[in-house]
Amino acid sequence: MAAKKIAIVTGANRGIGREIARQLMQADVFVVLGSRDLGKGEEALAQIQGSRSNAAAYSLDVNDTRSVRRLVEKVEKAHGAPSILVNNAGVYPEATEAKVVDTSTAMWRETFETNLFGAVRMCREVVPLMQRRRDGRIVNISWTGQTSRGNWKRLALSCGHCRKMIGCISGRCDSPAKIVV
Repeated sequence: MAAKKIAIVTGANRGIGREIARQLMQADVFVVLGSRDLGKGEEALAQIQGSRSNAAAYSLDVNDTRSVRRLVEKVEKAHGAPSILVNNAGVYPEATEAKVVDTSTAMWRETFETNLFGAVRMCREVVPLMQRRRDGRIVNISWTGQTSRGNWKRLALSCGHCRKMIGCISGRCDSPAKIVV
C-alpha cells in the first residue's frame, strides 16, 4: 500500500527524531529524515527502514534559510507536499550545568537560532503548502533540560495547528492536542 501522507522530521538522525520517523513509517507515512550530516541521516534511515521503502534521507540545516527552502522544494517535487512537520532539530549548550549568568550570549544565540528560529524557518516554508491542501499537522518538540544524572527529559510534544503563530491550516481548529512523553 502506498504512503498516503508525507512527513518531514528534522533532527531525525538520532534519538527521538529517529524514533518518530520509524513510527511514522510504520503508520504508512512517507518520511523525510532531515539532518545536518547526510551520512548520519542515511545511517539512521538504514537502521529503521528494514524492508519498507517509504522514507528518504536529506541534508538539512535549519539554521540556513536556503537549506530549508531547498529541502522543502526537493520534497514537494520528488514526493509531494508534506502534511506533517516534526520540528525536532535542536541544540543544548555544551556546559549543561551552567547557570544563566554563566552562559555566554553567543551560546544563547546559537541555541535560539536552532531551537526557535529553525522551527520558524521550517514553518514558513511548509505551512503555505499545508494551507493550499487545507491539511497539515505540526509537532514542535522542546526540552526541559537535563536532570542531575544527565538524562534528557521531554517537556511536551505540542501537536496541533500552531493557531496563534500561523493561523488554522485545516479549518478544524477546535483545540490542539498535547502528547506528553
